Amino acid sequence: MQRKPHLVSWDMVTKEKAQGGLGVRSMRQLNSAFLMKLGWRLQTESTALWSQLLHEKYSRGRELLSVTDRRLACSNAWKGIKDTLQLTDQGMGFAIGDGRSTKFWVHRWMDGTKLAEQATVHIPADHLHRTLCDYWDLSSGWKWDQLDSLLPTLTVKRIASFALASAGVSDEQVWLLDKSGHFTIKSAIKLSRQDELNGGTSWAWMWRVCIPQRIKLFLWLILYGKVLTNEQRFHRNMSQSPHCGVCSGKVENLEHVLRSCPQATQVWHTIQAHGLNYIGAEGNCTQWLLLNVRGSHEDPDWPTKFIITVWYI
Repeated sequence: MQRKPHLVSWDMVTKEKAQGGLGVRSMRQLNSAFLMKLGWRLQTESTALWSQLLHEKYSRGRELLSVTDRRLACSNAWKGIKDTLQLTDQGMGFAIGDGRSTKFWVHRWMDGTKLAEQATVHIPADHLHRTLCDYWDLSSGWKWDQLDSLLPTLTVKRIASFALASAGVSDEQVWLLDKSGHFTIKSAIKLSRQDELNGGTSWAWMWRVCIPQRIKLFLWLILYGKVLTNEQRFHRNMSQSPHCGVCSGKVENLEHVLRSCPQATQVWHTIQAHGLNYIGAEGNCTQWLLLNVRGSHEDPDWPTKFIITVWYI
């Protein structure tokens, strides 16, 4: 089998499309997502036989996050669940009913955060594992005398917008990262990629341009400067010369191929001669390309025409 050159790193390929990747799922991230699903089921399916077995063998009544011992003889499934439990915990929340099973300070029941992280003073040890109903009076509502001194004013006002249901309406664990409240592999992968998704320029526009998929991939390579020109081939020992095969005088880099080469120049002059709204050679190659694809144009179809012309060259 012939080996082909790797133009873009695998880490870049496995990023979300909106973050500049191709959205290919990494097997490592996919494995972590399925382990997170096991961790989710372990906590939401407490009556299942396999869940009871793991709880009895490893946690023995303790909170899963508090189980820090790593037994040499433990199963691979348990090791995987433990390794991903911090991420799983970030996606777990509670839909409030009567407040009897939701811990006020350590569970995510309000706006996806833990109130223990918002406390303005140290929380007394006897308060830390209290449930919501411990701070609720059936006749008067929240016990503000116990909460006002522990939380900032804005948080207290937000708590005031919640009310517990009558007895018999139990709390329900929900997955915060999906509108349905159910765990999904897609949302788990996004959670594992959260460091990659923070900030950065969105690439979503590129995938919305109305062109064939293979031309989109070509555009993607251009934006990364990874098109296999003679300059690139020479650096990879795939060519004896970095020079252009058409004009035989200039180094064939991306700038030369798309704008400076006489063959490319002739194509762009022909485009202008037909009255098409072509934006000239301002800025470097990437800036020029983005101006033509994302800038303001009289012809709404110009981005498609422009990219297909680049592909033709």
